[in-house]
Amino acid sequence: MNKTERLQAILHVIQTKRTVRAEDLAVRFNVHIRTIYRDVNALIEAGLPIGAEAGRGYFILEGHYLPPVMFTKDEAFSLLLAGKFLRRRTTERFQKAFDTASEKIRAQLRGELKDEWAVLDERIRVDVFAHQPAPPGNDQHIDTVNNALAQNRVLYFRYKTADETESRRQAEPVGLLYYANVWHLIAWCRLRKDYRDFRLDRVLEIEMLNETFAPEKRLSISQYVTQQQRTDQWTEVKLFISDTMYGYMQNSRYSMGYVSEVKCEGGYEVLFTMTSVSHFSRWLLMMGTHVRVIEPLWLHDEAVKHVQGLVKQYLNDNAAGTNSE
Repeated sequence: MNKTERLQAILHVIQTKRTVRAEDLAVRFNVHIRTIYRDVNALIEAGLPIGAEAGRGYFILEGHYLPPVMFTKDEAFSLLLAGKFLRRRTTERFQKAFDTASEKIRAQLRGELKDEWAVLDERIRVDVFAHQPAPPGNDQHIDTVNNALAQNRVLYFRYKTADETESRRQAEPVGLLYYANVWHLIAWCRLRKDYRDFRLDRVLEIEMLNETFAPEKRLSISQYVTQQQRTDQWTEVKLFISDTMYGYMQNSRYSMGYVSEVKCEGGYEVLFTMTSVSHFSRWLLMMGTHVRVIEPLWLHDEAVKHVQGLVKQYLNDNAAGTNSE
């Protein structure tokens, strides 16, 4: 990155933040802090409304606005692709919001880039999640969580677990996490006195309380994820999946811990890492006779337990139906 590119990038960072420290800019652009001092002074001498305050950092002076930042070709098209994925994973309200934002982005593009954007928008399609529905969830719940995260406010909500048990919780929100086709609220639960993962589609009612909490006393969302990855017990599983079922597996493999695959006669040998034996063995049953466990062999026993439970349930249902007649 030459000096001109660095000056433009520094200006952009200052525009996007309320304040930014010279130390952070030096780390970001991998230069000495004295270089940042000289670069920012050059921007100020050029007439740009940048203020500086010891202990606070650089900022755009109150009441001043800079022209909108121009996008490079790569930046513009990366946003186009991001929008394609976003439309598959969010509710209609947020899709419309992104469409409006895209219009504002296109308004800043040069003539030839506008033409290329229009062509690619028409000709690029993302079908990674084509066979999965949009993630369940309530926009209002997401708004409430976002507000609580931004203001460090305690949340109070009514929650329904997988077994239909309802409870009321007070929690200090750590962050929102998206995985397994659902938004999850990660929070410090005051009832359990520990971090908990709440599926947002199971939240029945939620409100933000006036009470605040100290976020520095809790893990960040990144720290929480790292901690979970370290404490989860991962088990490697190798499967044979037939050519017939391979297409189905493609749509759900990453959420099940997919690692790699090798083509073999009649199908594929596929390697996964799993943390939940019960969840993974139930997923295997969905593929019927088109999947075979190569290792670990004890996973067979888990699948057999589920099959026996199903057989028992249906036999009981049939007997009850016969008696009722």
